[in-house]
Amino acid sequence: MTAENNPALPAADPLVEEGEEAAVDIHKPKPVHSWRELLSEISVIVIGVAIALAGEQAVEALHWRHAAEAQREALKDDIIEHLVSVKIRAVQQPCVDARLAQLDIVFKRHAAGEALKMRGRVGRPQNASTGDAVWQLAVQSGALNHMPLAERTQYAGAYSNYENLRELRDDADRSWIDLAALDNPELLSEGDWVMLRRSYGQVAAREARIKDVNDYVLTTKTVGQSVPKVTREDALRTPYAKDFCRPLI
Repeated sequence: MTAENNPALPAADPLVEEGEEAAVDIHKPKPVHSWRELLSEISVIVIGVAIALAGEQAVEALHWRHAAEAQREALKDDIIEHLVSVKIRAVQQPCVDARLAQLDIVFKRHAAGEALKMRGRVGRPQNASTGDAVWQLAVQSGALNHMPLAERTQYAGAYSNYENLRELRDDADRSWIDLAALDNPELLSEGDWVMLRRSYGQVAAREARIKDVNDYVLTTKTVGQSVPKVTREDALRTPYAKDFCRPLI
């Protein structure tokens, strides 16, 4: 059936002879006739790639700038909490010094065979709970790498001291807990007294170190933050902390 007999069929192209296929319209690359044209083509490609890379780097730089700023704010808030913890311990320092002096008298009385005359419990200082979770997240996020080196060094130095203080406080706390055995002196053997004198020596040394590091942190490791004000009431919220500041003998 031909197109004349069936109008639904397309009419044959009169320019195409029978048995021939119509040519496919394909865009062929323009041949390069000289080095100048070749260099021009290459330059267009290089410039296009450079623009794409520059755009990608600009987007990435913007992302890390926002990430670094957000991380900086999180570290600032966390540093303030650490400084509050340090300040709470510093406010209690007179109580620590007084308790150590009173315990020294207790041990001397025992050595001399005298009555201990204790009218309270040994107790222990109040420590605010702090950790390094925010700092560890900052390290793992990679945002620190996009801060100036001097700023990163400040943060690293501050958190190193905070961690040192936390370990010192934990060690001292264990010794204070050991010394709580003095609350019931009638139950102590001579061997117990030997162990307690050792605990006393350890806690005295650690508390001296805590005092020095506290002062150092509050004067040099604030990373530009103001040291928060902490009152005696803030530092002595727990009953055991209040007892710690009452006379032992």
